[in-house]
Amino acid sequence: MADAARRIQTPISFWTAVIDAFRLPLLNVRMPRLMMKVAMRLGAALSVRPLLRQDGWAVESEQVGYEANFEAPIVELNPAVHLFQELTVRKWEDYLDRQQATARR
Repeated sequence: MADAARRIQTPISFWTAVIDAFRLPLLNVRMPRLMMKVAMRLGAALSVRPLLRQDGWAVESEQVGYEANFEAPIVELNPAVHLFQELTVRKWEDYLDRQQATARR
């Protein structure tokens, strides 16, 4: 049963890319479609898939940690996130103050 609940909470991502054509450097000509397909498959196998697999592992680990400690405060290592949250709250409070001042008039 716990496994079924875990599957429900596991995030799933789909990625897609639409590329019209590549231009070959220095020649300024379009890469032939067949060559582009081969290059895209090779690039996906050597670069994109390992990178996404690594990201998937990190996201899964974060989810497991959150599920195990959901009542604890979230540790955020990026200082910009906290500053952005404070700014958002401050802007929202300013908006509410303006709305109350307008309603009193």
